[in-house]
Amino acid sequence: MATNGLSEEFITAFRAAESGHREAIKECYTVPPLRTKTMLGEGGVLQDACHHLANTLDLALEYKREWYTIDALFVSGKELIYPDGSVASDGHRLWYPSRLDVLVEHENKGNLEEEMWKLLFWYAKLKVIIGYDFCENEYDEKLGRGQAGAKRDWAPRKIQQLRGMLREVHGADGDGAEYLLILGNRGAWADDSPVAWRWCRLDDDSSELVPLG
Repeated sequence: MATNGLSEEFITAFRAAESGHREAIKECYTVPPLRTKTMLGEGGVLQDACHHLANTLDLALEYKREWYTIDALFVSGKELIYPDGSVASDGHRLWYPSRLDVLVEHENKGNLEEEMWKLLFWYAKLKVIIGYDFCENEYDEKLGRGQAGAKRDWAPRKIQQLRGMLREVHGADGDGAEYLLILGNRGAWADDSPVAWRWCRLDDDSSELVPLG
């Protein structure tokens, strides 16, 4: 069974950051590009979560986004390539740190398994997927596209698929990383209700989706 570690600290940091953006998340929920900007952008939820986590761990974490194919990273350590500093053509600081502490993939659609595939082959202590479930008033509707079951079955099935991928690639003991899934949804797509979040550990088969709190 997986042990508690960085994932719990991340959940606490995400909860604190999300509370400061709750109104913005609610307002942009039906517009996926704006949802992405609110989550990943400058001054957004994940950057604030990085700051909260850095303060909790007393670690000089820095927020980076869109490195190679990864949406967001919390990084720290020493510069490996440009110890005297270097700036890219767009004016941003080049930094190749010695530690990748947290990797985050944000998925607006339902392709969580594609995000999981990328995370399986990167090294970090914690790997996080943030996605979105069907709204509660849709739960009794059929999944569609030839899939049996109702929309309430979507999240449990995805979790089992992601855990199967982890076992297939890294075996029963995993790769030593913690894998965290965070899912948001609301009562109805077009209503004005706040977004509710649930989470679970993918590297722990006994972990079930629970409210963020």
